[in-house]
Amino acid sequence: IIFTLRANRPWAARGHVLAWEQFALFEKTSSQKQIQSKSALPRDPQKALELTRVSNREPKDFPEQSRARKRQFDSEAPGNKTPRVMPENCLAVGESLEGIEITGPDFNLMVEKEKGEITSLTFGKEEQLASPLRPNFWRVTTCNDFGAGNFISFLKRENPWKNAAAGRKTLDIKWRQKPAGDVEVTVRSALKLGQGPLIIVYTASIDGTIEIYSEFTPARDLDRFGMQLEVPGRYGRMTWFGRGPHETMEDRKTGGLIALHSLPVEEVCHNYLYPQENGNRTDVRWMAVTDENGRGLLFKDAAGTLLNVSAWPYSMEDLAEAKHIHELPHRDNNTLNIDYRQKGAGGDLPGLLALHDEYKLKKGIRCRYGFTISRAKLDLREVNHTDL
Repeated sequence: IIFTLRANRPWAARGHVLAWEQFALFEKTSSQKQIQSKSALPRDPQKALELTRVSNREPKDFPEQSRARKRQFDSEAPGNKTPRVMPENCLAVGESLEGIEITGPDFNLMVEKEKGEITSLTFGKEEQLASPLRPNFWRVTTCNDFGAGNFISFLKRENPWKNAAAGRKTLDIKWRQKPAGDVEVTVRSALKLGQGPLIIVYTASIDGTIEIYSEFTPARDLDRFGMQLEVPGRYGRMTWFGRGPHETMEDRKTGGLIALHSLPVEEVCHNYLYPQENGNRTDVRWMAVTDENGRGLLFKDAAGTLLNVSAWPYSMEDLAEAKHIHELPHRDNNTLNIDYRQKGAGGDLPGLLALHDEYKLKKGIRCRYGFTISRAKLDLREVNHTDL
């Protein structure tokens, strides 16, 4: 519901938004509370406005219903010497000491073995990644995160999650080919701050869609749970269906309109006086980063939890090291964060986090989510550039 001016006024033009509100039209029954599978998501992002339900709940039957939920393999993957040629309409898989390569009709995917990361994804002959796709458990410290360190500098401490992803050790990597031809790669890794292994499952489909499922139980409260990658700078526009157009956080989001939004990556950022984590968007159904022709990468929620996303024209390291906004460079690549969630902004008490329990990622509670990566083909002329 949107209330606008019917006529021009001295202080605003006709059509100026005075007030708006969004709400669910009905509550789903228990039989309807199913996790969205990949097939339930709109194949055409231009139809995304048909998705109007807002839900942040994680269904109890997540592991059984999610297409991304994977079972342990019964046997080891085949040998590591020669590629395995599959029948027509199936994916070809080659395994070496360095990694697992999956090839389809018009795409190629490489998962390296040291860390179990996707290091290359090509559509046609064009590389889509400028860095590996890596798990991420840390956010650049906000002024509220510093807490008492804002007033007493020696109380500022290094966040233990900062190097958690880099310090993880791969326990095993296994793959299998499903009867329909899809290929699953499961990576199990150990983290010092985990109550169990980090599990990441990649599923490649014949059409080039890559599904990523991740789950982890932290041994201490988390900053965030998600994945990060860099993409070429030519993908300079972010379009998403979720809350916006401005930055939102889990405890700062009711002012964000659930709609189709589109901004240059530079405008997705929010420049705080002191450089810190910024630009997050909540309740995202899908997000695309594209060039000026609407071609690029499309990321969709594949597990019904909805996503948190952000994009920067600089790296996370740049943001962590800068003390002033003018020190942030404009890199050749853009950094993307595709997250399940990050802890809230807090701030009930000035300069302190004072975070409410419901906005924490608590220790001992399993985090899990999934998303897909595929080609984006958007008609940017039809994207609604919301201006509220």
